[in-house]
Amino acid sequence: MRTIILVALALGFVGFDIVDAQQEQAVLRKKLESKLSEKWVSIQNWTTDYNLARQRAAQSGKLIFAYFTRSYAP
Repeated sequence: MRTIILVALALGFVGFDIVDAQQEQAVLRKKLESKLSEKWVSIQNWTTDYNLARQRAAQSGKLIFAYFTRSYAP
């Protein structure tokens, strides 16, 4: 009986972690969308798709300028 209670409690905590992670992802996604809508980003022809950037760079013969951050990564 004690084992069942411990397993149930553990599963309950995992469930809370999943909900917290989903909420955190939603917050981070909003921050990302906010940053991408800023004028200095939106007036340029930026892409967040790495494969598309590689294709464009190959076609134009230009290098890729990449900016990596974790602050708003979903």
